[in-house]
Amino acid sequence: MAKSWSADQVLAMITGEGPFPSITDEQAFNSDDGGDSDAEDEMDVSTVTTRSGRSSMNNSQDGSADEEDGEDNDDDEDYHPNDDIQVERTVPYSDSDESDEELVQRKPKVRKEETNESLNWTKAESKPKTYDEFTFAEPKGMTKPVESSSSPIAFVSLLITTSLLEHIVSQSNLYATQSGVDLNTSLEEMKAFLGLLIITGFHSLPSMFLYWSSDLNCHVEVVSKVMAVKRFRKLMRYIHLNNDNAKMPARDSEQFDKLYKVRPIIVHFNKVFLELFKPSRFLSIDESMIAFKGRSSLKQYMPLKPIEVSKFG
Repeated sequence: MAKSWSADQVLAMITGEGPFPSITDEQAFNSDDGGDSDAEDEMDVSTVTTRSGRSSMNNSQDGSADEEDGEDNDDDEDYHPNDDIQVERTVPYSDSDESDEELVQRKPKVRKEETNESLNWTKAESKPKTYDEFTFAEPKGMTKPVESSSSPIAFVSLLITTSLLEHIVSQSNLYATQSGVDLNTSLEEMKAFLGLLIITGFHSLPSMFLYWSSDLNCHVEVVSKVMAVKRFRKLMRYIHLNNDNAKMPARDSEQFDKLYKVRPIIVHFNKVFLELFKPSRFLSIDESMIAFKGRSSLKQYMPLKPIEVSKFG
């Protein structure tokens, strides 16, 4: 039978007071004779008990042992009921020379989930939804037929009409008269002036005077034969689109229009564009930026534009 010590004897041994019970070498070697039971030495390393080393199955089979333990528990002041609770800890088993800490720290192998790379993607064509109950019956295309053999002036005349040119002539003469200058321009002269502006647009020179220069490297005969340079500069100085300042709204008014001076030509082109061409149901709208760094209240700054020069327009 295993030798038991009282709590006072254990406390005396810890504090160094009182006699120490004698333990022979045979008892120390064979702990079953007067020492702790080494029954756990023969158990699996995967199961460890905290106090008595007895499993619940052994407790149910040996009732007398439970009674003796119960008596010892009543006499032991340091006894806690939770000490008899069995705790099972699983320790990984390995035949290698690795320590237990290395086995615990080793990360378990996780099955790699399937990725989208193993999937075969295919592109499905999508067709626009059709509405059989509704049909586009509006007429489309040019409203005024123009023969393909017509001259370019025939197409330009559809946009720049005679009424628009007459309005420009009257407003230009009015502005020149208010300035004390006799301009006295006509419809034919205004057509020639606009034609010269188109030529200088696709045949550009460093200076406007070079079109009338005597130097053959810069001289443009088709320009110099139509109009003299002084007359051209005079028309450039007094050409106007809307000079009726009496009808111009005040700057502090809600009806104030920054584009009042060019509003007639804007209204004209908006009307002509709708009259000449009827679009179909499918439209593609695009816009273009015109770089401008002059002084104007209509100028806008576009910080998201990639090119620095086109951020102002």
